[in-house]
Amino acid sequence: MGKGLKAGVTLLLAFVCSTAYSQKVQVSVSSPRAVEVGKLFNVSFISNVRPDDFAAPDFKGVEVVSGPVASNGYSVSIDSRGNMVQDEKYSFTYTFVSREEGRITIPSATFVIEDRNYKTNSTDIEAVVNRSAPAATTQQDASASQPRVNPAAEIRDDDILLRVLVSRSELYKGEALRVRIKLYTTLPLRESEMHFPQFNGFWVHEFSTAGEQWERETYNGRVYDSKIYRDCLIFPQQSGRIQLERSDMEVYASFTEMQSRGVFAIAVRKEVMRKVVAPPVLINVKELPSGAPESFNGAVGRYNITSNISATDLTANSSGTYTITVSGTGNINFMDPVTVDLPSSFEKYNVKVTDDITNSSGGMEGTRKFEYPFIARAEGRYVVPPAKLTYFDPETKKYQTIYTKEFNVSVTRDPASGQASGGARTGVVKEDLQILGSDVRYIYTGDVRFAKGCPVLIWTWKYVALLAILLLLFFVLLALLRRRMSVRRDQKRMRTRGANKMALRRLRQAKRHMDDDRRNEFYEEVLKALWGYMGDRLLIPVCDLSKDRIVEVLAHRQVPQGYVGQFVDVVSECEFARYAPSSHANVAKVYAEAVEVISRVEASLK
Repeated sequence: MGKGLKAGVTLLLAFVCSTAYSQKVQVSVSSPRAVEVGKLFNVSFISNVRPDDFAAPDFKGVEVVSGPVASNGYSVSIDSRGNMVQDEKYSFTYTFVSREEGRITIPSATFVIEDRNYKTNSTDIEAVVNRSAPAATTQQDASASQPRVNPAAEIRDDDILLRVLVSRSELYKGEALRVRIKLYTTLPLRESEMHFPQFNGFWVHEFSTAGEQWERETYNGRVYDSKIYRDCLIFPQQSGRIQLERSDMEVYASFTEMQSRGVFAIAVRKEVMRKVVAPPVLINVKELPSGAPESFNGAVGRYNITSNISATDLTANSSGTYTITVSGTGNINFMDPVTVDLPSSFEKYNVKVTDDITNSSGGMEGTRKFEYPFIARAEGRYVVPPAKLTYFDPETKKYQTIYTKEFNVSVTRDPASGQASGGARTGVVKEDLQILGSDVRYIYTGDVRFAKGCPVLIWTWKYVALLAILLLLFFVLLALLRRRMSVRRDQKRMRTRGANKMALRRLRQAKRHMDDDRRNEFYEEVLKALWGYMGDRLLIPVCDLSKDRIVEVLAHRQVPQGYVGQFVDVVSECEFARYAPSSHANVAKVYAEAVEVISRVEASLK
């Protein structure tokens, strides 16, 4: 028993060791993307296999403070398939400090493993001078988010930022736009509430941000810790100048406050809540050019198309598959099946769609396969014509049409089906197939007996009653339809009449916010009053409600230009004050101007 247990343990250890040495060698370097001049930062060279030797590169343009510090770790986990996964890590860490502003290049390091050399990639680090903050002494920790000995009132607006990053500001309808919402901070913090856009009017494909880590980078001359909280691809389905919906977060920033306890002073760590709002982002979505071919079904990007048929020699009543594969980059995941023209004698079935698509900044990239199953019912020789795909290429700004190749299919007689009674014509489509000998009857030569038919219904009392009921039903439906149209007209009239009352109600609510010194709620309520009044009074749909549209309608209604300019100024001032919390706008003046502009416009429209 003891010998068997020792043998089992020996075999298990041999298996683990052989697995460890048979794994693929991977070496890498871990470093920040940006550092502040005069502050310490770490760079680690990592291998997943124990190295026999390590050769550090020649570090230039940076001062080595300490290192290398060797460390190793080992972990065992179970993946989603139930397999055991072993993870080893051997690292050599250096601590540096940069004395000058500029780009620092960390050359490749070399690991020697089983008499083979493995080199890491070189990496670049940007060293910047923090011109927006007072100079600080060198710290031992390389993180930008350090607890600050600072009262809450001294936490500056640019210590915590929220930004909406878009891959471009102008694109075509249906083209992909990469949107990332990123938080920047120089303080330790924790998140509370988050409000991100819903992207109404867009097709949205979300990327997972579960594995996102904090990274260091520079923005406006300062070094921040940054993290992506939302990452997605959006595909606009309407054209025009579109402002993405508001993004905001509530975070709790940590700082250290010195409090005196008699003759002693102790550091107390506290938290303060800050609400950060991302600046508005405006994108220009261009309409696709006119003159699109009839075969265009909304595909935008760059694509290739291929086709294949399972067999070109078939027997009657046998099955086959016609396959079209579309590959490329764009809105491929929203592409409809390509129209194919199979012979009419081919019995067609539902299309099967298979995707092999990955995500990229330019859109969805990969292949979409359409499989068209069919059964060839009649013998003969057939031609499967080329299928075509039309798409819009944003780079060339033109519609492109691409084709598959043509196939010649031969269908022979099915030997297992036999010959029908009376013969059958072959080589024709199934719609023309007729069974001779059973489609025409012989003339009957016996005695003929006629039965009395049904009486004629026309001009009987039943006919008259049915006609009267139908006429009555027609007039009832006509009256209901007219009443419904009248109600719809009254709804528009009621919406126009009630616009002023609704605006005054919202302005009274805004005045309450103004009296309570709640500026953000005040500006939000004033904007609702202005936008709601113009939309209801001018009967502009919500989807078309914009400054340009309102100015156009007011000019068409011959409202004085001064009133129109006053409305635009009030709305712009409210939006600026709402998205710039540090603005010191006169809320009483804004309130008075909002009441005045609504009163003037109302008087001009009567």
